[in-house]
Amino acid sequence: MNYSICIPTIYKSISRTDLFEFMNDNIGAVSRIDCIDLNQHNRRVFVHFSEWYSNKGYAQILQYQLEKKGSFEIYIPNTKNKNNPIFHATILINKNPLSNTDFQIKQLRKFIGNYAQTTHYLNKKILVLESKVLLMEDALKKLYGSYYGIDMQDDMNMDPMISNELNC
Repeated sequence: MNYSICIPTIYKSISRTDLFEFMNDNIGAVSRIDCIDLNQHNRRVFVHFSEWYSNKGYAQILQYQLEKKGSFEIYIPNTKNKNNPIFHATILINKNPLSNTDFQIKQLRKFIGNYAQTTHYLNKKILVLESKVLLMEDALKKLYGSYYGIDMQDDMNMDPMISNELNC
């Protein structure tokens, strides 16, 4: 038996904790939960189990229905929404479950892509900050020069104490 199921559409308000507790208490030992955002309000969820419970009636019914019909209707508690504390969902057999290795590779690729984007953004930010520092140094030299009445283009004319502060 495949130990992986798919919930094609579920509200994002259903927390991973709610899913984990429900699945772990009623169906089997959950090894991981993968989520894919579909839009602002919904996501697709894949629940992977290390084992199905054989001694729980709910798990036996679910397994039987999945094998016979290919789907099963469930009701999941929603602790974040007090007006609608139970959510209806359809469970399907996950026909192409990712192994832990495949999952880790996929997550690593995503992390590397995010890291590259972040690095690019931070490098641009550093360039902007460096140019602002240069502008501030120029403004400080002009201010110092006008206060003491000296030309600050040549750092040699600057007070050594101020020169050290500007070059730190």
